[in-house]
Amino acid sequence: MTAVEAQRLAFLYAWGPAVFEVARILVKEKILATIDSQSDGMSAEQIAHYLNWSMTSTDALLEAALTTRILEKNEQNKYILTKIGWIMLHNDMIEVDMDFMQHVNYHNFHHLQQALTTNQPVGLNRQGWKNIYEALSHLPAPTRQAWLNYDHYHSDNSFDAAISIMSQNGHQHVLDVGGNTGEWALKYVQHNPQAHVTVCDLPEQITMMHQAINGQPGAEQIQGLGLDLMDDNATWPQQYDAVWISQLLMCFPQETSIRILKHVKQALRQNGKLYLMEVVWDQQRPPAAAFCQTMNSLYFIATASGNNKMLSKDELENLIHQAGMNIEAVHKELGIGGHWMWEVINVNENDNANVN
Repeated sequence: MTAVEAQRLAFLYAWGPAVFEVARILVKEKILATIDSQSDGMSAEQIAHYLNWSMTSTDALLEAALTTRILEKNEQNKYILTKIGWIMLHNDMIEVDMDFMQHVNYHNFHHLQQALTTNQPVGLNRQGWKNIYEALSHLPAPTRQAWLNYDHYHSDNSFDAAISIMSQNGHQHVLDVGGNTGEWALKYVQHNPQAHVTVCDLPEQITMMHQAINGQPGAEQIQGLGLDLMDDNATWPQQYDAVWISQLLMCFPQETSIRILKHVKQALRQNGKLYLMEVVWDQQRPPAAAFCQTMNSLYFIATASGNNKMLSKDELENLIHQAGMNIEAVHKELGIGGHWMWEVINVNENDNANVN
């Protein structure tokens, strides 16, 4: 990197919130899509007419888009998309992440420094909630939808591959820990018509789950169990063929994750298996993916709970071993999101008695 490029990036970071708004408006107002639809680009006047904005406002946005390299001008002095602009327009993940930042994180990130210092999600605390999961069913509709879209986009695309692997073992009684709106449970029973899934989550989440799956094929094979995963005194169900956990352990402090895994051991019948799917940030091949995951850690600190982060591969596997379980197989890069899935078994059954 040259000194000039380093200087440019340093100022890009300093003006980060403004850069985000420029990019978001270009996507949300369909400016990028409209420019892309014209083979020879668009003039500033044409874009102003499309937006019904003044030339001053239009020029201010477009000139910012030039210096952030989202747009450039062609030989006819018309605006066209750069590679950055093209990716912003055609990569669905960009808009999902933008909405997540805008509706869920933006204001809470103003309190990131205090959250880092206190290990409390200060933005949510100001609204009276202890964590995002407790607050989710009560959040304004755009905020809740942006969170759900983000959660589903970054997990659902790997579900089919994971279920295909699980189905080879014929698991008929499955516990879905942290099952959210029941998307995975529905896919599993639809793929395995004889199977039954119990979705275990906070009581308010179970209510949302039943609403989401109502009337869907296979819904009658799914039941809900309202349970606070952080309550060490909660009674967990037992004798399941398999337990499914997807992108859950990074939602808790590591000591809590170990206790959850020990409860999972109690829930499994002898020879049962835990299927654990996570995105470990240090095993992402594209640099952009690792970047996104480390930024997601800041969401956990500022907004979600204040005391957890995305896990590395070694951190996750250490949790498994500390819980007295053993890794039998690892499936890498399921779906499009860089997910890994661990097949986990108990080291010994006697350890089940010691949860805490």
